[in-house]
Amino acid sequence: FTTSTTPPPTTHHPQAPMRSIVLLLLLPLLEADGNALAGPPEGAGRGLTQTVFRTAAFVDPAYSTLVNRTGMIFPGATAPFSAEITGQINLNQAATFEFLCNFDGTSLAFVWVDGHMVCHDGKAFNTKIGGFDNPLMVRNRSMGWRPLRIRLMYNGSSADNRADAGAGADVSLSVLWSIDGGGAASIPPSVLAPTLPVLERKRDALQQGMIQGWGSWLHHSILSVVNLPSGMALDIVMCQVSNSSACVTFAAIESKLPAPARPRVGYHAPDRSYVQMFVGLQFQPFNISIEYSYRQNGEARGIDLRLKFISCGTNCSDYYVDILGSFKWYMPGRVDVDSASSTIKLSPFRLGAETLRVLNPGQFRSTNSSLRFVASQGRTLVATTAAPGRDPRSEINAVNVRLDRAREAESKRLGQGLSSDMRDTLYGINGAIMWNLIYTPMENGPLMPVSRSWNSVQNYVTSDFTYTMFDWDNFFASHLAAAVNLTDAAVSNFIQTIKSITADGFVPNIAAAGFKSEDRTEPPVGSKVLEALIEFCGGYSEAGWIAELVIDDLVSWNDWFFRRREYKGLIHLGSTNFEKEIRNITDTDDNKMQSARYESGLDNSPMYDGEFYNNETHSMEMWDVGFSSLVAADSQSIANILRRIGRPDESERFGARADALVKRIREELWSEELGTFVNKFFNGTLIKRVSPTSFYPLMANAATAEQAEQMIASWLFNASRFCISSEGDFSGNTDECYWGLPSISADDPAFPTLGYWRGFVWGPMAMLTYWSLEVAADALDLESARRGKRALALQMQQLMLSQWRENAHICENYNPHRTADTSNGDCTGTQFYHWGGLTGLLSLLEGLE
Repeated sequence: FTTSTTPPPTTHHPQAPMRSIVLLLLLPLLEADGNALAGPPEGAGRGLTQTVFRTAAFVDPAYSTLVNRTGMIFPGATAPFSAEITGQINLNQAATFEFLCNFDGTSLAFVWVDGHMVCHDGKAFNTKIGGFDNPLMVRNRSMGWRPLRIRLMYNGSSADNRADAGAGADVSLSVLWSIDGGGAASIPPSVLAPTLPVLERKRDALQQGMIQGWGSWLHHSILSVVNLPSGMALDIVMCQVSNSSACVTFAAIESKLPAPARPRVGYHAPDRSYVQMFVGLQFQPFNISIEYSYRQNGEARGIDLRLKFISCGTNCSDYYVDILGSFKWYMPGRVDVDSASSTIKLSPFRLGAETLRVLNPGQFRSTNSSLRFVASQGRTLVATTAAPGRDPRSEINAVNVRLDRAREAESKRLGQGLSSDMRDTLYGINGAIMWNLIYTPMENGPLMPVSRSWNSVQNYVTSDFTYTMFDWDNFFASHLAAAVNLTDAAVSNFIQTIKSITADGFVPNIAAAGFKSEDRTEPPVGSKVLEALIEFCGGYSEAGWIAELVIDDLVSWNDWFFRRREYKGLIHLGSTNFEKEIRNITDTDDNKMQSARYESGLDNSPMYDGEFYNNETHSMEMWDVGFSSLVAADSQSIANILRRIGRPDESERFGARADALVKRIREELWSEELGTFVNKFFNGTLIKRVSPTSFYPLMANAATAEQAEQMIASWLFNASRFCISSEGDFSGNTDECYWGLPSISADDPAFPTLGYWRGFVWGPMAMLTYWSLEVAADALDLESARRGKRALALQMQQLMLSQWRENAHICENYNPHRTADTSNGDCTGTQFYHWGGLTGLLSLLEGLE
């Protein structure tokens, strides 16, 4: 068998076995929290469970057995296979644990301890020696039994790219450890247990159950339709004969990537039963429609494809489309193209082969891996993997009927009985989630990167391995998904996001494939989103296990704020990378003012203009009203969750923490002069620059009724400040502050020139302001707050729809101008970024229908 991309050969280093694959795990002792010091799991001391699969896709197990070592060896391997070791490891002392791993002959391999990718074989990405998280110094997590997962895949290809080469290859993986700088040693069976914790098994069942079927799973291109778990793919390529540089081999939905493609997305059913997109060559008249439908069951199981040439200008022969077969992520398989039958047969190893047959090929050319079709105005190609022996003429009609019915069903699902505004809002939010739902073998389950054009994987080997996670961005994606009943996607994404936590105890600003921004976090919205997620998933009786799985990570994050970001009872921003300081790395951007700005999530907000950063204390010398309020609200949510899952003593601790922080917000951050809460320098000076973060104390219930009334009247309902009309109808707003809730008050000197967090409108700010008004409406029984959140929902919905209907874009951020005249009528940021859908979500939460 061959693979479309063969991984680079494994380099064996007997004298330095880890090189770029060593990570460190530091775990100093903490106070007991939750089940940290629970008794040993069943089977403790008996080793681990090793499962070997007949396929390279971790399905179809050949056997499972108990092993007393953290390693695997397969001498003389000739055929593809996969194997995993699972269980628990007891990190049973306050010590420095260094995991030393060696890989030989693997095609792809990873080792995770409690969600931390501690080792990898360098085939997906190459971590720079001494940079980022290599070594990864994981700190401040409680001792005890932790989940361990080791996965290895061998695709049957040797280093010289031959399949089944000679006597085969020796494929092996070993994991040793060193404690407190001692010598490398085998990990004793006494600290190993053969089963994952119950909650981790439930997590695996959910996440692994999602990894199946055809879909737009590949992060960097929606032009690849990929099958899971096999990795086989159908890739669509658009080219211009006279200009080879205009060939489109991949496409994201926005223009951030340097690809000459302009996609416009349409429906994307959650089960992929109907998906449609339009793709054009940039600055060219060539435009196609692509529709596909995946069916999991029945006689027509497989995928239908319909490709229509919408336009090709006056010289259609200058354009063509290739349909190629390939395998992603180094998965093994064979591609056979038969020009006589106009078919592409994809044969993954020991998994079911599928043959795509173009039913009405007309004139075409074939290559070793593709079918090529010259453009013709209005021409439609129909293809299917179902019923390969049927008469093409009758099957064309059957495929067209199936696709048309699937489209009708998805349209009905999204809009039956709804107004046009609510239907299009639901359509846009569903698209924001489904078009950004991806799979990567470097994560335990599917997740939702902010968009397909952002990547944080360091030194990736092929583009198959790109993706990124951003802290609050990803949490909000789970909120969006759950709100429109995409609950499995919401839960999987939430788990992967919280499990990116550093061992110092915080969820990092950026994470991907072991890389983490180890100096800074972002706004702590995870617990608030978790409460909403559980409610959307049926309450604690149905979804309480999710809270039990992740609550200790949320507790750790909240505790981290009080260790690293608290001063005199309030929260400040900072950049504290103790790991790099311990390693004496100086060529870093950490521990600087800009890094602290990044922690705010509001990277260039006028609130942070100037230099008031203290390198000795790793802090902005300013109490942040937004972060102080969010940490208070986070503490309240954690207290509620702990109480609901039966941990009342800890709940009381976080309730008291929230009360103390709220008291300090009331005492220190209210400005009588401005009539709102504001940031404050450590020297006692109140800062007069106001953004929507000034509403966040309402979320923590820090305002009196009189203060809340004043803030809403003077700031929210003020057409020269945050431009939300009391009825949500834009009355009194100028064209410059038309849509409302700019990221800095419209009377701030920075607003007229705009720019990112200097006046653009952001979905997360809208969501947090809505939550703030919601608390004020309920806790203070304020009619003005009820009116304010409804008005905010109305205006934000119309803002989202203005871009969704015109451009099919979900904006990273939006132009506050009525016509978006300074951004060519389009988004002001990335053009398909899921959290832009939060602007529409408010209308669903508000029940505007």
